[in-house]
Amino acid sequence: MPIAFAALRGPGALVVTYTGAASGTHDFATGPLYLTTTGSYTFSFSRAGNVRVKGVSGGGNGGNGALNSQYASGGGGGGGGAADMTGELVSVVSTPSGYTGAVGAAASETNFRLASSTYYLRLLGGGNGSNGAHGSGGTVSAGANGYAGGDGGTAGDPYGSPSLSGGNGASATYAAGGGGGGGSSEAQPANGGSGGNGQDQSGGAQTVSASGTAGTSGVADGDWYGKGGGGGGGVLVNGVYYGGGGGGGGAARTAGGTQGSGGAGKQGVLVLVAE
Repeated sequence: MPIAFAALRGPGALVVTYTGAASGTHDFATGPLYLTTTGSYTFSFSRAGNVRVKGVSGGGNGGNGALNSQYASGGGGGGGGAADMTGELVSVVSTPSGYTGAVGAAASETNFRLASSTYYLRLLGGGNGSNGAHGSGGTVSAGANGYAGGDGGTAGDPYGSPSLSGGNGASATYAAGGGGGGGSSEAQPANGGSGGNGQDQSGGAQTVSASGTAGTSGVADGDWYGKGGGGGGGVLVNGVYYGGGGGGGGAARTAGGTQGSGGAGKQGVLVLVAE
């Protein structure tokens, strides 16, 4: 009889122990593990099992606007983070410290891999904007179900090429949107671009934050300045929007002026779900 009961008994709880940027033990019978503290991790599983790994990478920061007597460029929008919310199915084993991962800060990657070996999921962070240039959307290095983030909006160009105003960030249907570009100093004022829409959230209008933080407008002694770009929309995970690119800062003229600052890109997240 004890033998028969043993045959019917399941394999036991699947539990993961993790150390690194945060530490703890998680029983998957209680639900998914959401890792939101940015940095690197090491994982050990209590037994063999199937785990689906999902995530979003960090969105890029927006670039600062310039300050000049005239002809000052706005800051480009930061690129939106890549995402894989369908996830990648991983057959884990109970080798101690056999797996590593990372939760991306702004402009940084989120990943999960066999230690010093195969990446099962690798989502590269969105690129940072800079003065006069936008950041590219984060890309997928590993993960068949992943999607790239939207590019940041172009910076407002004081010579009007392509525009005095900042460009809109690109939207991403299944990832995070790019931040809008900041306006140049050569209008009264030059508009900033809107942030691109993310999978679950609309991007912000000029100077309005979403998942990514909006850029601030330039301040001028007069009307010659650029407005800040809006923040990029994010991917909703456990009640928080992740991965949006930051908006670019607006430019200003030097006579009593102050240039706008680029907004911060939103960090990423890593999720493990037992199946």
